[in-house]
Amino acid sequence: MASGSTWVPPPPYYDELLALSRQLLSEGRHELAVVVAQMASELLVEQILTMLAAQSGVSFPIEIRRAQYVNSNLTNKRVRQFYCSNSGDQIGSAAFWSAYRTHVKRRDGVVHRGQRVSPQETQASFEAVTQLVEHLKRRHGLG
Repeated sequence: MASGSTWVPPPPYYDELLALSRQLLSEGRHELAVVVAQMASELLVEQILTMLAAQSGVSFPIEIRRAQYVNSNLTNKRVRQFYCSNSGDQIGSAAFWSAYRTHVKRRDGVVHRGQRVSPQETQASFEAVTQLVEHLKRRHGLG
């Protein structure tokens, strides 16, 4: 980013992905709903991490960079440390954090082990991600 330029966020695709997750949930496509919800959260987190790095003039530590993209899973300790130290948001203390961590474990099970999820688990995942997204949008003045 050039000196003196302003960071401009990309379109809020995370909102569309969250809406798609809600639709998949209503259609009974539970595993896809869980995966798409996590996509929404990671897209928003990546945008926020990029904004924070640009605002503070820092680079992403090598531990959260992978090839050409940034690890944007806030349950990753190093990602969360980078986020917290550059935002002042102690997100790990938020009321929804435990439910969000459970969701991420569920998503990992779906993606990496073919785990099936119940309608109740899918709803819990959707609610946890929605709470995270709303928290981040409020905290960073998005949408």
